Amino acid sequence: RAFTQLDYAAVTVGYVIMRIGLVAQWLRAAIEHPDRRQTALRYALGVTLVQVGWVSRLFLPPDLGLAAFAPLVVLELLVPIWAESASRPTSFHRGHIAERYGLFTIIVLGECVLAATTAVQEAVSAGGISLPLLTLAAGALVLVLAMWWAYFKHDSTVEPTELRQAFIWGYGHYFVFASIAATGAGLHVAADLTHEEAEIGPMVAALAVAIPVVVYLLTAWLVSRGGRTLAAVTPVLIGAAVIVASAVLLSPIGVPLAVLVMGLSVATLVGVSAYRASRVPATG
Repeated sequence: RAFTQLDYAAVTVGYVIMRIGLVAQWLRAAIEHPDRRQTALRYALGVTLVQVGWVSRLFLPPDLGLAAFAPLVVLELLVPIWAESASRPTSFHRGHIAERYGLFTIIVLGECVLAATTAVQEAVSAGGISLPLLTLAAGALVLVLAMWWAYFKHDSTVEPTELRQAFIWGYGHYFVFASIAATGAGLHVAADLTHEEAEIGPMVAALAVAIPVVVYLLTAWLVSRGGRTLAAVTPVLIGAAVIVASAVLLSPIGVPLAVLVMGLSVATLVGVSAYRASRVPATG
């Protein structure tokens, strides 16, 4: 109902219940850790006020309620920044957080595999097995596995220690997760084109895969431990250009071929990157 009727009541209630538990934990932290009480109380207050905003939004007219969605999301994201700007920031366990983010990345990649698999199954049922479908299936598999490799080749992408960089690392993962999900949706569109006509055309369908992959590569580089340097990003930019060029130049021949080249390009990119990293002498 949230998507078809703009009825966010059930979604909001479930979200508020989850956030109430978070507020209770921050209040508990404020009681048990006097040295960081101000930070914990800021979290509790900020989260509570934003939840009041989400509930109040349910009573607005549909157009105003939709317009209020983005500002409330921004306020949600600003609460940690405001809370951590207190006298003593939270002493997070960076290794544990990095592990949680990595596991969620695996989950979203699994959903991407599920979306592509479902699309291939539907294509087989509708038009049978064909060379374009087999090419697309192979390209999608290589692409998703290479995306997994691109994230985890940097020593679990450990969260930075400096607070500003930590926020870039944490919020950058929103784009990591979203781009993976968008890639799955793009692969679904590409699979549909193997057995039915579509209004969007082959180039748009290929770009529906290429653009999320490019966003993923750039944000995976942003949150990686390998360093945000020009030397590190140059191969990523070259790979991104090759992926977009594949979508534009090869889609008239066939979207499955374009997807296969994208997958091989990402695999080559991370393979070369991993090889270069293995040649750097260990320090410390």
